[in-house]
Amino acid sequence: MRRASLIVLLSIVAVAVVAALTTAGLLAAPPAQEQPAPADMLGLSPIDSSGDWERIQATGVLTIGTSAFSPPFAFYDPAFEIDGFDVALMQAVADKLGLELAVVDYAFEGLPAALQLGNIDAIAAALTETAERAKVVDFSMPYYLSAEAILAPATSPIDDIDLYKQDFTNLRVGVQRGTIYELWVKQFLIDSGRMPAANLQGFAKEADIVQALQQGRVDLGLMDLLPAQEYLRDGGLKSVGEAQLAQQYAIAVRKGSSLLPYLNLALTQVKQDGTYDALVQKYLSADEQPVPPTPVPPAPACLDSMAYVADLTYDDTLAIPFVPAGQPFVKSWRVLNNGTCTWKKGYALTYVALPGIPAASQMGGVPLVLTADVAPGQTADLALNLVAPVQPGQYTGTWQMTDAAGQPFGQRIWVRIQVPMGPQPVIPTPTPAQGINFTADRTTIRAGECVNFRWDVTNVMAVFFYRDGQDFRQHGVAGQSGQRECPPRSTTYYLHVDKRDGTSVVSAIPIYVQADPDAPVIQYFTANPPRLSTGQCTTIAWQVIGQVTGVTVKRDGRNWWDGAPASGTQQDCISRAGTYTYEIEARGPGGKTKQTLTVIVGSQPAPTPTPTPFTPAPVPAVID
Repeated sequence: MRRASLIVLLSIVAVAVVAALTTAGLLAAPPAQEQPAPADMLGLSPIDSSGDWERIQATGVLTIGTSAFSPPFAFYDPAFEIDGFDVALMQAVADKLGLELAVVDYAFEGLPAALQLGNIDAIAAALTETAERAKVVDFSMPYYLSAEAILAPATSPIDDIDLYKQDFTNLRVGVQRGTIYELWVKQFLIDSGRMPAANLQGFAKEADIVQALQQGRVDLGLMDLLPAQEYLRDGGLKSVGEAQLAQQYAIAVRKGSSLLPYLNLALTQVKQDGTYDALVQKYLSADEQPVPPTPVPPAPACLDSMAYVADLTYDDTLAIPFVPAGQPFVKSWRVLNNGTCTWKKGYALTYVALPGIPAASQMGGVPLVLTADVAPGQTADLALNLVAPVQPGQYTGTWQMTDAAGQPFGQRIWVRIQVPMGPQPVIPTPTPAQGINFTADRTTIRAGECVNFRWDVTNVMAVFFYRDGQDFRQHGVAGQSGQRECPPRSTTYYLHVDKRDGTSVVSAIPIYVQADPDAPVIQYFTANPPRLSTGQCTTIAWQVIGQVTGVTVKRDGRNWWDGAPASGTQQDCISRAGTYTYEIEARGPGGKTKQTLTVIVGSQPAPTPTPTPFTPAPVPAVID
């Protein structure tokens, strides 16, 4: 249907449709023209949302904000395009309205600010409609009924959780920050005294909850049902409860927005002509129920937001640039502070680990902490020191701004490069930094061989040694030391040095592994916890796939378990302080593969190794 014919139709039936929907209890609020303007709690100049539809008509573009971290509702496809049920539904809505659709990926917590600041026209991000939230935004008619899932490690003794009767005194619960699940746990478990506040762990995204469950850092994870089903298919987890906090999803617009009745009419048409059912069949698979109201947090004094302006180096808007394997390079962007808060010291550009994106896509980048204030309306140039991965292929690393409390906000930006295929790359010799000596005895090995790293740094605050995909903050080392590593595939190792003047330096050494495709593959080799005190125990776990004839696990070069199973776990209780290196060697007809890990044992008693609870900064509105 063309735009003109739709507008004629709207003028005839809009009132009837909206009235019918209201009578049926489907609309979250009365028609836009009947709603009073909300009190301005943020000290901002209110945006005149009554002209939203006319402005959108004039531009011909409907701009929505989403957060591409919640499959199947929003995610990046293999071509790094945003896909998902919400995106496809909004495309169908835009088609009905005769508009082009623009989709902007925001940090989840930054979506309410983007809407209130006028950076987007609507939010479509699997967000839940409640009476309390309707005081902050206007909702479209509900477009999906959802519910929650409660996940636990597959090996957990817990099989069934009743959220209203369970004793949570000794259970650690992981939630995504800013969602109704975080608020529900705070109000109904913590505030009621059923769970200590320290047991609540807030994560930036659902994938981080899953990782924490797999690592034994939390006992339960609370998230939306459909994303949970995606993670359950990957194995290692089990469902211990669901559909106790049912919800309904709707599209959010500004209070009083004239866009609202047009959205509702288009949604009605999408449902009537079969498009909606086709999208459900393509993306979704669960039957779910309505939602009870949940609270919203207080509004902050100002709003954080960030907008991308331009690529200053390695521009990938027209073509993806080539960077040789192992080559250091600098990626720079220009960004705009389009919020109302000043970016202060402690704000940082941080890496976002997207589901399905290889760890090497981080390219050795570490958080870039701002050293100067950026006021609202000002631009800032951000530059990251990166190293191209050693494996040929295309890599996309996604980054986002966070405030001093670690709360993400604003548009996400990315660096995209191609590492060309060809003969074995010539690994560049690392450029030594003043006062830092970081070496490896070789940079090219065969699968199953090992590399000895050495470093010598003085007069510094902290030193970290890690490889692609690892959080450097979890791998602190002494200033003069070394480590033996047996990488199963080509990767890059880094030495991150924090100097006393507050600056940081990162040195990189790429290691090229000539892989044998017929050798066994080590799926994982972990220690939980990796840091402990004398007398405590760590659990070593591993899984090897492929043709396996033998597995040996060593500790500090001595056999710890010869003839180990291809998949197994074993506790090691250590009585002496020190640094211990574990190595697994998997052998098969096609060759052998090795991998190492390090466990640090302190001499002083340590508390039970759980993550430090994260206290989230307040957000303008709560969405999920």
